[in-house]
Amino acid sequence: MLWLGACPLLFFSWLLTIMPLIPHRVPMGLNTLVQRGPTQHLSQPALRLTVRAPDVVAACPDKPQRPLQARRGIFPMQRSLVAPRLNVPTGQEELFSASASHHSSPVGNQARLDQLVAHREETRLYRGLQLKRNEITRPAYRDADRLGPLQRLGCGSFNTVYSVMLRGPQGQITQGVFKPLQSQHNGFALQASGVPFNNPQIAMRNLATLGYAKLLGFNVIADTQIALFTLPQGEGSSPELTLGLLMERAQGRPGVEMSPNLMKKPPLLRELTKLQLLDHLTAQGDRHSSNYFVHYEHASDQAKITGIDNDQCFGPLVKEPLSIVNDGSRSAKLSSHMGSFKTVQLPAVVDYEMFQAITKLEPPVLHAMLQDMLSADEVSAANERLACVKRHLHLLNDTGYVIGRDGWDAPGVQSALSPANSYAMRECSRSMALYSADTFRVQPPGLRRNIAQRQGHASHSLV
Repeated sequence: MLWLGACPLLFFSWLLTIMPLIPHRVPMGLNTLVQRGPTQHLSQPALRLTVRAPDVVAACPDKPQRPLQARRGIFPMQRSLVAPRLNVPTGQEELFSASASHHSSPVGNQARLDQLVAHREETRLYRGLQLKRNEITRPAYRDADRLGPLQRLGCGSFNTVYSVMLRGPQGQITQGVFKPLQSQHNGFALQASGVPFNNPQIAMRNLATLGYAKLLGFNVIADTQIALFTLPQGEGSSPELTLGLLMERAQGRPGVEMSPNLMKKPPLLRELTKLQLLDHLTAQGDRHSSNYFVHYEHASDQAKITGIDNDQCFGPLVKEPLSIVNDGSRSAKLSSHMGSFKTVQLPAVVDYEMFQAITKLEPPVLHAMLQDMLSADEVSAANERLACVKRHLHLLNDTGYVIGRDGWDAPGVQSALSPANSYAMRECSRSMALYSADTFRVQPPGLRRNIAQRQGHASHSLV
């Protein structure tokens, strides 16, 4: 009996003797020392696990360790485990590329924290505008690129715009106009053409207009990019980080300020016809005489037209150019909104370069350019408008109204243009009406009655 009672004691004594000789499986999280390594290839920091026998609390670099045999499912000592690669979101790569020294430095940690906070605020702005984040909409300029404060330039019907001096990518100094983006837009042309009030996508419409102009080779739209600036503090408000459109500062003066003699110059007629064709292709319903600038150099006889405020365009309901013409004709779908459009008819004369640029444009090419910026219905409507404009141009070609580049001063061209089918003639007509109205107001009462009878009271034609 005494022998039977001693057997368990002998067994446990023997077991304690041989336990240090038995290799152990690595207990994850037990008796391990975690050492962070540098981040490589956008992976998580490497985790180095140093394994010791169960009776050792932590790895001791000054004490020799006994190697273990590598077996299936058993990790040898000093084996490193590297975490799998991360799927880094687009636009956040720089936040995950810090080195080990960056993590360990208090200054580096603060800089990384500032980056994370700024990125979170930027994400909030994009979500509020329902704006896609890609290479097209990534901010090209930020506060660090400004050479001075934002200066209030003016206030329109829907936006306040600011003038800003910038340092470009190559170190050049440029002047731009910053227009904050809004999550809502109640423009008449937008609502009439089927654009949602709560999701107008103004940035995409401006960028799509610029892309269309470049596709055709029509240099008539202000260069436009996305910018992220802090708006100046106003009365009762604090500085606010804002996403907006940064446009090049247009040269010259608005079309409404041009004289009739200048608007009839051949270079101006040609460039305005390009803008007119582009507006029909993009369904731009708000091209009034203050929404483009005219710059003319008398010495070289060169003209530059710059279209601005390209917000109200690419409506999905506008499938033919005549739907946005404000000439008294009415479309079934847009009849209640016809008074809001500011576009004239398709041009009565074009030159051969315009004819070639548009008729050679294929729908797949246009679809590829627009698909990342507009909805499927808006891209489909754009292709239908392209087909309509092509038919009009072929009709002009058949009737002899496709002229050469230098044929804009021909008498037949001037007589074919009218305020109903030409931006240039529309501005000439309004300028003459304004001049007649001013002349009428400064005359004595008796003479005013005679002027009114002769001119049909031209002041009634003012818009």
